[in-house]
Formats: sequence, structure tokens, C-alpha cells
Amino acid sequence: ENPQVDNILLSIGIVMIGIGMIWVRSSLRYIHLWIVGTIFLFLFSIGEMFYFDQWAFSPIQPPGTIIAGLGISLIMISTIMLAYERSLHTSIETEIVRGDIDYMNKDYKRALRSYDVALEKSRAKGSADGDTESASQQYDIPWYSKGAALILMGQLEEGIECLDMALSINPNNEVAWVSKGNAYSKLGDSENAIESYNNALISNPRYIIAWNNRGNAFARRKDYVEALSNYNRAIKLNPNYHDAWINKGYVLMKMGKQEEALKCVSMIDQRGGVEQPKTAASSA
Repeated sequence: ENPQVDNILLSIGIVMIGIGMIWVRSSLRYIHLWIVGTIFLFLFSIGEMFYFDQWAFSPIQPPGTIIAGLGISLIMISTIMLAYERSLHTSIETEIVRGDIDYMNKDYKRALRSYDVALEKSRAKGSADGDTESASQQYDIPWYSKGAALILMGQLEEGIECLDMALSINPNNEVAWVSKGNAYSKLGDSENAIESYNNALISNPRYIIAWNNRGNAFARRKDYVEALSNYNRAIKLNPNYHDAWINKGYVLMKMGKQEEALKCVSMIDQRGGVEQPKTAASSA
């Protein structure tokens, strides 16, 4: 066996591991640790090739061994930290899914507990990342899921606060905007409700729930023409959207247009309808 060939192969393998870790695009700070560790190991292997004889018979601890030990330590640390971050991320998602299941089963208190656990873990992840300023705001999903659950429990102001947290993290979360609009509608604040629906539609102009609920807000203000316009937009995007047909028929009845309202009912019978999503992530 040729120790020099072995060392060359070892060096190439170490460098390739470092490149591979960059390729998978893991957390950048852990990549830095990994790269430094592989560089140390690379230097050790080079030194071993050229100074093996001197180190082998030296009574003093060879510097290459120290370098190699430091490199291995850095690699192990980066691997442990990366594994911890990934497991924490997975556990956050697990708690959110668990909360959504309880939400769908209308066990809102239990859902809130899961969302709170997810938020605690997101804070822990933020602390691990060294992002102390936004350690409690790493994820918008548990915030708006918790907000939606609170709204259905009648705790509207608390729900809006959670939704605002979600929107401070991700202003383009159209579902959170709709949930916020729903809360304002329940509070009788049609102006803020419409503004929330407007923001949802800025984020996603094809979001039929936002068009439908925006129509409801105008209907409560007895602005039936504008309400119909919104229902028609929702129906144009999805002709099988059950709720929009129902709401359109109701508004037409209010306007005294009974024949047109009956046509909406017949359209529902002909087309059937689509079920509304029932998770915290899509409704409130």
C-alpha cells in the first residue's frame, strides 16, 4: 500500500464532502464550520504526505495531529448543530399539523396548545440561529393558525393580534388577511374587513374566498351592486363555487330580483358545489 496515494484520496474525499454540503444548501453558518474542518483535515493529509517520517519518530506531538483533531471536532459540531436544527424544524411542522387536525375536529383548545408548542419551538430555533430580535417570529403558520382558532372561539381581538404577528412575518399571506377580515366582519367593522380582503387580493387576485367574503362585507353595508360584483368575480374564477352562488342569490332577493335569485339556486342544483377548506390555515 502507498500511504501517499491513500492520503491524496482522503484529501479529495474530504473536499468533495465540503462541496456536497454546499450543494445541499444547508444552513450557511454550519457550512462554514464544515468547510473549516475539511480544510484542516486537508492540511493534515498534505502534511502527512510530506512530513510523515519526521512526525512518526518525533517525541513531540506533531502539529498535523492537532490540526486534524480540530478539523474533526468542527465537522462533528456542525453535523450535530445541523441535525438539531432539522429535527427542530420537523417538530414545529408536526405540531402545526397536529393542531390543524384538532382544528378540523373542532377541538380548538387542544389545537391552540399545539400551536403554542410550535411557537415555543420556533422561538428556540430563533435563539439557536442567533436571531434574538425575531426569535419569536420565525414562522407565520402557527401564528395565523392560532389566530384562526381564537376567532372561531370568539376571542376576536386576540385572534387579530396573532394574525398581525403572522402578517408582520409574511405580508403576502392571503389566508391570514382573509381570516383578519373575517374577524373584523364579526366585530361589525366592515371598513377594516374590506381593507383586509383587499390586501388578500393584492397578494392573490385569484383567491375566490377573498372575493366572496369581500362581497359579504359589502352586502352587510347594503351595497348590493358592489357585493354582486365580488360574487361574480368569485364565480368567474370557479363556476362551481357553492357559497358565491348562495350569497349572490341572497343579495338578488334583497334587491327584489327574485327570478334571477331562483336562477342562482338552480345553478347550485346543476353544478353541485365545492367544499370549503376547514383547516386553520384557510378559514376562520
